Amino acid sequence: MYPYNNTGGYYGGYYSGNFTSYGMQPTVPYGTMSGSYVAPQSYSQRPPQSMSQPGASPAELQAWFRAVDRDNSGTISVTELQTLQFGGRSIEYKTACKLMKVFDRDGNFSIDFNEYVNLHYFIQSLQFAFVSGDKDGSGFLDFNEIGTALSATGFNLSPETFKLFYQKYSLGSNAGIPFTVFLDLAADLALLRKRFQQLDNDKDGWIGVTYDQLLSISADL
Repeated sequence: MYPYNNTGGYYGGYYSGNFTSYGMQPTVPYGTMSGSYVAPQSYSQRPPQSMSQPGASPAELQAWFRAVDRDNSGTISVTELQTLQFGGRSIEYKTACKLMKVFDRDGNFSIDFNEYVNLHYFIQSLQFAFVSGDKDGSGFLDFNEIGTALSATGFNLSPETFKLFYQKYSLGSNAGIPFTVFLDLAADLALLRKRFQQLDNDKDGWIGVTYDQLLSISADL
């Protein structure tokens, strides 16, 4: 399960909504196996905007998983995760590492199929929020648009915190941020939330950290 936010948002785990999948799911049978599919090698940055369609079927999810599992080991490594592309843009190695830390529940530094399903729905929800927030259709989120997109995925930040994150990820550019950078930002927030919950033993939304723990959390990002 996603680490859960008291405001109703999910971070870094399964999302049960009906957002359409983050790449156009193929319908051409794979070989002679009925009910299986060929997954494309690159995912579209913009998923279909309709929310009325059902999510990916188990066969489609298996096809996506196999497309990323390049060595057919049955698990996805950080290097394989880095091959994900959105709108022709590959994610950075640091983003792949963050996603691995969020979704690798058993700590073996690889993602099995069940963990991948969680990752799939996380990306799916981010894509829908990105498209919904991109009011001008530029393919980038500006300062005003990104706040809406983050809120839509349950990342409710104070204005001061949001401004700091935007400045960090926009690198001072007025053009805004593309989806791959938005994914990196969301992975940061999801990982921070996961680390926070690991320290919040009594689940009251408050933690006390030592300087060494703060350094450890910072180094993990």
